[in-house]
Amino acid sequence: FFEKLIEQIIAISKPKIDVENINLNIALPKNYAIIFPGAGAEKRKWKAENFAETAKFIHSKYKYEIVLAGSKNDIDISKNIISSLGFEAINLAGKSNLVELSKVISDAKILVSNETGSTHIAAAVGCPFVCISNGNHYGRFNPYPSEMYSNCIYIYPEEITNEKDKEKLLEKFRFGSDLDINSIPCKLVIDAIEKLLK
Repeated sequence: FFEKLIEQIIAISKPKIDVENINLNIALPKNYAIIFPGAGAEKRKWKAENFAETAKFIHSKYKYEIVLAGSKNDIDISKNIISSLGFEAINLAGKSNLVELSKVISDAKILVSNETGSTHIAAAVGCPFVCISNGNHYGRFNPYPSEMYSNCIYIYPEEITNEKDKEKLLEKFRFGSDLDINSIPCKLVIDAIEKLLK
């Protein structure tokens, strides 16, 4: 858009946030994974029990501590997830601003999130991430082109993953999606986590 507007090539290869000089007043463990269960609309939120099952897998297999993050709107879902884990987790929902969140994500081993701003932050700070998406704005805001950021995996409902015609997908989901995000099974997300953490 801006290249067309100013009629010049903009030499930006990927988003980048410099977190080196960000000081955190938040005590975090050395090895942790972030669960980011929020999204701007209910149809873009994977169920709390799915995030809990995924967090249990990460904690059990990789021995990473679990950190939940999000806005004030995500406090309740984060509490629900933590209450069903059976082990302690850190709840930062509503407790960090975007600058602090950038630093928290940059130090994480992996981020598991709905398709929301946290995945864009992860790409900009170099954190591996698994994005669970109903295909909302497919081709506009997700998935990242591999030349911009490749240390991520997007998981979509079957209606998207089974469609071979990418142009058809772009046309159908560019401006929104009503596909059921909860049709995505935990196994697909767990498989993606294992692939990224190899």
